[in-house]
Amino acid sequence: MIRFIVGTSLKFRYIVLAIAAAMILFGIKQIPEMPVDVFPEFAPPRAEIQTICLGLTAEEVESLVNVPMEQELNGLPRLSLMRSKAVGDLSSIELQFEPGTDLVLARQLVQERLATVLPNLPARLPIPTSRRNSRVSWLSLIMGRSRSRRVTSIRRPLRKCW
Repeated sequence: MIRFIVGTSLKFRYIVLAIAAAMILFGIKQIPEMPVDVFPEFAPPRAEIQTICLGLTAEEVESLVNVPMEQELNGLPRLSLMRSKAVGDLSSIELQFEPGTDLVLARQLVQERLATVLPNLPARLPIPTSRRNSRVSWLSLIMGRSRSRRVTSIRRPLRKCW
């Protein structure tokens, strides 16, 4: 079988070269139309909310902060997973969305839901903060803010994070 394919390819080498050239030209033509991101995200979209709860035990953080926030965040569109953990002085809720979800829109919806639960939280707590979870977003943030610096000054922080 292989001998037949190789023999036929050598016999009709100009046709094989023409087909190969056509495939290369088709590929070059398709490159500008490809929907490829420079730094694609391989992980599903995530948002993490952290609240500093100074002076509260893990049980108090769970009952006074995590439960009301979880109840309010439950039912977000395209939310696939919600995890929370409560330790002394810190509440952390991680939200994972379905692949393909617009991360900016998802984070905006999270912020809107958090605004409605803020009056129910203990008065002495600071406003919950949403962390940037993506390494690629963090990398592009560094690169975007560091245009005026030399390239060597950008490399140092990158070595520390990986």
